[in-house]
Amino acid sequence: MRTGLLAILMQAHLLCRICLGRFCSSTFPQEPTHSPDPTCHCCTLTIALCPHIRNGDAASFGIMPESGWLYVKSALDRETRDLYVLTVLASAGGSATGGEARKTGTSTVRISITDENDNSPRLSEERYFFTVPENQAPGSSVGRVMASDRDAGQNSRLTYRLLQHEPNFLIHTQTGDIQLLQPLGSLSHQPTLDLVVEARDHGSPSLSSWATVQLQVLDVNDHSPSFQVPCYNASVPEDLRPGTTVLTLEAGDADLSRENAGFDYTIVSGNGGNAFQVESRVAWAGGHLRTQGALVLVEPLDFEAIPVYNLTVAASDRGLPQRSATVPVLITVQDVNDNPPVFARAEYRTAVSENVPPGTELLRVMAHDADSGPHGHVHYTISSGDQHGLFQLHESTGALCLAQPLDREAQSLHALVVQATDEPGGHFALVPVAIEVKDVNDNKPYFPVEMLSASMRENLPPGTLVTTLRAIDADTGVFGELRYAVLEQPVGEPGVAEGRDAFAINSSSGELRSRLTFDYERLLRAATPAPVLMGAALSPGVTAAVTALGGAGHRDPLL
Repeated sequence: MRTGLLAILMQAHLLCRICLGRFCSSTFPQEPTHSPDPTCHCCTLTIALCPHIRNGDAASFGIMPESGWLYVKSALDRETRDLYVLTVLASAGGSATGGEARKTGTSTVRISITDENDNSPRLSEERYFFTVPENQAPGSSVGRVMASDRDAGQNSRLTYRLLQHEPNFLIHTQTGDIQLLQPLGSLSHQPTLDLVVEARDHGSPSLSSWATVQLQVLDVNDHSPSFQVPCYNASVPEDLRPGTTVLTLEAGDADLSRENAGFDYTIVSGNGGNAFQVESRVAWAGGHLRTQGALVLVEPLDFEAIPVYNLTVAASDRGLPQRSATVPVLITVQDVNDNPPVFARAEYRTAVSENVPPGTELLRVMAHDADSGPHGHVHYTISSGDQHGLFQLHESTGALCLAQPLDREAQSLHALVVQATDEPGGHFALVPVAIEVKDVNDNKPYFPVEMLSASMRENLPPGTLVTTLRAIDADTGVFGELRYAVLEQPVGEPGVAEGRDAFAINSSSGELRSRLTFDYERLLRAATPAPVLMGAALSPGVTAAVTALGGAGHRDPLL
């Protein structure tokens, strides 16, 4: 019987399944198909783990030599090892007297470790980071979380869920894929969003683990800059100092990132002479980035050149694609008194007759002031040259009129200086005005004396120069050219030559010459000397008495 049992043991392969939760020293039976005969005392059956190269597995198991019970000696871990192969040795027979030899046999025992839910799911990351463009389409995948469980079967089957309610996102329970449910426009103000994901197994009791998912919402340049007002207006004086800020423009952008919400200001048109530039600065206000633009004067203004600047200012962001907005800016330049009057001519000159009546307009001066309004009103005055008050100047029109009669013989040229002033205490300009007085024939010729006496010796030949007469005429030119003539004389004493008969005068030079040879004694017999009347047109005559002087040995003549 013992021999048959050994044979059976040698052929047997026992397979045991041990629950992973079995404690050390727990036993489990080896159930042979035959039992030894209890009446047989010729042999003793002994069972042991056979020393074998693989029996290092025996460190975790033990066997009772008499009963054949296998037991666990140390804790088992299916995730470390799920199958053990043991070789069991059975020996029997033999006697103490040295009779029959002992018989042996072996059997292979395969121990398969069944799983117990002793491992929690393990997520691949403690914290996940995903980026989501704000314009991502609903239904698309944002990212995926992944977990693993060292257990097997239902113990390793995992389910994913979001621990907090999040209407914008959904996680696939089996794959861990996080999907977008609706557009992120409502979250555009929130650049980051944290989700808590749970991975739970299907063991009993089930185990779980958690991980944080941080979603960064990427700003998309889907908004254009917008100005706070539809237009800007400012008035500045033309003498405003360069470097002064004229006004501040402000625009906003609903985007969040610095690239998409920060922008640059530029002057698109209307900046004649590059008089202005815009300097940008960024400020955070009302939950949005606000970029302010300071409109700064960089070149001097000139109202007379450009009175109004109709600028167009653009605000362009730095996103892709770039977006921009424009706004009109009207800058009105206010005039200041920065221009002096300017006369139309460098000098004024006119010629008038001296008999022009008072009140006559002689000329009109004209000055222009480039300023506008009161700064451009010009007032005229005579600065110098009219000591006698002969002229009158209209302060608004610049008309120069004669106030008193002129006398060319007293002053033939009047040199005036006219001043044009734009306002009291303001700018002024001077211009010379020359008034030439033309002569008219308003003066009669006259002789300096009423009686001119001359003498000549007797017996001189005809044509002898007796004297030269000089008449005076205050007029000039043709009006001052004199003609001399001997006037008719009343009939005198018979036989005595007088007047035109005795003398001849040069009509141009006034030389008086004899026409006869005079005899002193004959003239002496006359009662009076020979008067001669001579002169020029429009002038009174002059009487010239000519005395003939006697020769040697004669007595002195008596007049």
